[in-house]
Amino acid sequence: MKRSLYPLIECLLVLALVTGLLFVTSRLVENKASYNKYNEFYKYGDEYEVLFSGSSHMMNMALPMELWKKYGIRSYNIGNGAETIPVTYHVIRNALDHSSPKVIVMDVFYAYSDQTVSDSTSEMAHAFFDEVPFSFHKAEAICDIFEDAQERWNYLFDFSIYHSRWNELTKADLFPEDAGLGGASILLESYAPAGTQTDPPELHEMARVPREYLMKIKELCDEKGIRLVCVMNPYPMWQEKRTCNVDFEKEMNEMGIEFIDLRESDAVDIYADSADNMHLNLCGERKINDVYGEYLTGIGCGGDHDPSDEIWKGRYEAYIRKKAMYLSGCDECVQLLTDLNDPDMVYDITVGEDAALTDTMRRMLKNAKDYENVSIATADVPDGDIRIRVRIRGADRDLVDKSFDL
Repeated sequence: MKRSLYPLIECLLVLALVTGLLFVTSRLVENKASYNKYNEFYKYGDEYEVLFSGSSHMMNMALPMELWKKYGIRSYNIGNGAETIPVTYHVIRNALDHSSPKVIVMDVFYAYSDQTVSDSTSEMAHAFFDEVPFSFHKAEAICDIFEDAQERWNYLFDFSIYHSRWNELTKADLFPEDAGLGGASILLESYAPAGTQTDPPELHEMARVPREYLMKIKELCDEKGIRLVCVMNPYPMWQEKRTCNVDFEKEMNEMGIEFIDLRESDAVDIYADSADNMHLNLCGERKINDVYGEYLTGIGCGGDHDPSDEIWKGRYEAYIRKKAMYLSGCDECVQLLTDLNDPDMVYDITVGEDAALTDTMRRMLKNAKDYENVSIATADVPDGDIRIRVRIRGADRDLVDKSFDL
């Protein structure tokens, strides 16, 4: 009788071994972008009192580590590039399986679009889905967002699309690391808006699909006692062309959702703080981050951060090292100028008397005169037009010492 069980036991052991090998192999070849962004979230999910969600307009805006350092707010940025509001609903729903925030701040840029997921950016959804633990909610989300059976399969079992990555594997695949930015993304780039549209925009109704999913998000937050705050962040194309002109005040009032419109915020200089025609650079991100910090502390979030909190101290130190890595890799003058209001860095800038600065650069340097961590002098620069030296605050050696010929 007992011997008759041996074949069954052997089959089960072989099945378990094959399943384990498949899981390990799948994790190895999987693109690590989702891991890099979300691993810290799943590791510390219970600690976050604020979640920032939405498209790249939020992913490239809220800086959780700096919110903790300056305002004592424990937050995470779960936003993703090209994320429509239906996808945001499922991102939030998954997040609430692992976290119990007091507030969710949500970008509603895609309120104008009825697409469940953009055809041109559907692959970008892997940045969210790949790291989500397998669950009923994950399967339901994939089936809701994607209509094509093959695409559903690729998201449920991503080994089907990553199995050919063997030749691309690097050390980062073997030993993946957290991105260290609290889920955020930073843009060290510069863009000069073409002009400012002064005519008032012609407003229109919110599209049907985003309205439907916004109500689902509100109902989910109400059910869990979470304060939902929707925002429209500044972006250059708004000043240039007045795009995405939903009548948010009317629509949000009808749905009973708190809304903050920052598109015309005086906090940023759109001509100096833009990265491209849709996003702010790191200097602008940090300014809006302060708007978030002041608002959130005003509604009871945060407070003085605990200097004895070794986990968050360690995470913040790693964040400084990550910023230093980005700055060290800057090859263009304007990239360094887009981070002048970083309180963790000290800038010494020498500008040649005849330096051919662009109007955007002049505005950046003019704005930087109010930053206590920046010193600007005019003098001869022997090997260029401008010399920029950067060091981590408190350090005795320069992180960057570069001269640029403009």
